Amino acid sequence: MIIYTKMNPRLKYVVRVQFPLRRELGRFRSKIEAVLADTRGWPVEFIRDDLDPDFSITLVEPGVVERACGLSNNLSCANMEDKWILINARRWFEGSEESKLELDDYRTYVINHEVGHVLRLGHPTHPPRPGEPCPVMVQQTLGTGHTLKNVWPLAEEAARIQVWTN
Repeated sequence: MIIYTKMNPRLKYVVRVQFPLRRELGRFRSKIEAVLADTRGWPVEFIRDDLDPDFSITLVEPGVVERACGLSNNLSCANMEDKWILINARRWFEGSEESKLELDDYRTYVINHEVGHVLRLGHPTHPPRPGEPCPVMVQQTLGTGHTLKNVWPLAEEAARIQVWTN
């Protein structure tokens, strides 16, 4: 049975890369660890655990995203039920011109966005207001309109997370 909690949330994760991308594992893992440990991020204690993780984050070739998630091979995706994240290698290496984010910021954004899905958050149903920070759960890969660049969860997003315990 899965129970959702907001008290002292703690989640274990594992970082993986698809075989052809194995040389990127160290850099990919370091970035994931840095983002998940940053106090500007989700209000969850994330612990790397390669043996008994609660969810996985995997760097994959674009076609894997399309096959696994039925999405354009230009996106990354997350499965909220099975608790896995697939980060699109094309976007990891090139970013998204539409997002107007520098590559390192884009990587921070995509990690936070996809982890947000694992925390049971969807995309906003209303457009963000011009001139305000763009919610991290907006698909910034496709553009941000007239909002301000933002790669971290907003307070109202962080307040809505659902963390499970077994």
